[in-house]
Amino acid sequence: MVRSGNLYERVIDLGAKIIGCRQSCEGVTKDLKSGVIPRGLVLEPFNISPRQFKLDQLNEFRRAKVTILGINPGHILPFEAVAYQKILESALSRHGISLRKLEDYNVKACFKAFKDAYQEILEAWRRCYGSWNLVDVKIAYVRRAKHFLVELKDELNLRGGDPILWSNLVYCESAGRGAPPKKTVWTCVSKYFIELLQLSGDVIICLGWSSFKYVKKLKKEEAKTPLVDVSKLEMMKKLLANKSVIGIYHPSSRGTFSKYFEDARKKRIVERRLRDVFRQRIRDAVKARSAKFIDQNN
Repeated sequence: MVRSGNLYERVIDLGAKIIGCRQSCEGVTKDLKSGVIPRGLVLEPFNISPRQFKLDQLNEFRRAKVTILGINPGHILPFEAVAYQKILESALSRHGISLRKLEDYNVKACFKAFKDAYQEILEAWRRCYGSWNLVDVKIAYVRRAKHFLVELKDELNLRGGDPILWSNLVYCESAGRGAPPKKTVWTCVSKYFIELLQLSGDVIICLGWSSFKYVKKLKKEEAKTPLVDVSKLEMMKKLLANKSVIGIYHPSSRGTFSKYFEDARKKRIVERRLRDVFRQRIRDAVKARSAKFIDQNN
């Protein structure tokens, strides 16, 4: 693991750019004035209580140890929108900027305020979902994904305090049901994915086929789209060359995800042990630095 790399500060920079994006894309929605922000980029230390570790200690690292990658955020919960709206309004006002008149200011003028806001957003996320005492994590997919990491700590060479980066291919939530359109995915990938890969370590775990299929195409040079410059596609392929890309069933799909684990008599997935066959498949994929979806039937 490369250290002394300002990982935390670089994540904050990317988070501020994401919040400040003013592009309108098909099939997704955002409304900063209501707290419906582009989101999903989160940095936290592995398996350490938030009370014992400050996030800026992750500046010691240059890259995350493991990146957890979804397709895009789910629909925002009302309390989240209220919290994000208050954070944004406060951060902007400290810089003399009105959230209600945000369109009157250029992105550059807002950037420092967005950086301040993003630091607070990370802390808010951590207060709600940052516990590694998993019964305290109220969002099911986060709880299950964390359990998956804990079960694989030896295979992934994870130690307490190692940086875990959560992210998405698209940072805006869907306007309706389902995943964003391909055009929107490639637009967001073109803007932000290179920077995300530069923050990511040797292992990327994709939550669901919808995110895995895009990263697999990029790694194998099968991505053909006019929405991403050839030079960017080449850079993404280069950055992915030595990374293991592992696809798993999305933790929100309890039925399929739960089959990775033993002892179905236990109701809670976080009480169950990962099956040895899947543990070995993931170990092999990490060693091979390949793109592999961990299917229950292969």
